[in-house]
Amino acid sequence: MRLSEWRAKAPVRDALGAKVMAVVTPVLGVLDVEADPQVWVLWGDDPNSRYTIFAPIPAGLVVVAVRSTGAVGPRAAAKIVRWSRLQLGELSVETEGPHRMISFQLESSVLRGADDVADAVGRFALVIFAAVEGRPWPAFDAPGRRRAGGPTGAGRSAAKGAKGTGSAKRAPSAGGTIGAASPADRANPKLPALPARTAGSGPTASNAARPSADRPRTQP
Repeated sequence: MRLSEWRAKAPVRDALGAKVMAVVTPVLGVLDVEADPQVWVLWGDDPNSRYTIFAPIPAGLVVVAVRSTGAVGPRAAAKIVRWSRLQLGELSVETEGPHRMISFQLESSVLRGADDVADAVGRFALVIFAAVEGRPWPAFDAPGRRRAGGPTGAGRSAAKGAKGTGSAKRAPSAGGTIGAASPADRANPKLPALPARTAGSGPTASNAARPSADRPRTQP
């Protein structure tokens, strides 16, 4: 999700408020992060006082640690972890009935989620894996992608329509007789139509080898 989306869905009202963004935005700008980047916010146990922002960029993973103390106010400390130095764990997925759960270790943190959050964690993890391996990054948000569980609603409709048209039997060809002219031959006056003949007509191999009675025989 974009940073602006995380701000709108923050578990604490002022977790990403104006005062916090006043210290987060400058450090992101110094590290050449775009204005509204794709990030993952790990709220932790106390999102009102501390949490971590992960922002992938071509150079590496930007890690922003946000801390808020009463009298001093919010503070932000950021660093870039190069992709070759990034510490990754396994991406584990588990299902239980209609629910799915995911766990992904990134640096010293663990990203967890269930259902829709699990989907978001999975997409973010695949982006991280692609960046570490030097491959093109997949899309952060791909709601229309087909999952292994089956096609989406639009995909089911398209598949149903294709099945209906493909199941119709092909009409038999009108030129079923051997040697009958094809439509292309009939449309071209330069190509005369071949006379129709039924299967089995014409000279057989034995007749072709037998000399004709009208042909004069040569004397020895």
